[in-house]
Amino acid sequence: MMAPTGSRMMQRWLEDRGVTVVTQGRTERIERGPRLVMDTQTIEVDLIIQALA
Repeated sequence: MMAPTGSRMMQRWLEDRGVTVVTQGRTERIERGPRLVMDTQTIEVDLIIQALA
């Protein structure tokens, strides 16, 4: 958990390095591939890190 200012800085740092940070939506399932299926989108991924607030 980070303060809003720190988390925005971290998100910007990650995105500058080509990492997609998804902050909205609900995970429906994780499929082989791996593929993350959400209620808003489906993403082919290399790594999934899921955090609950």
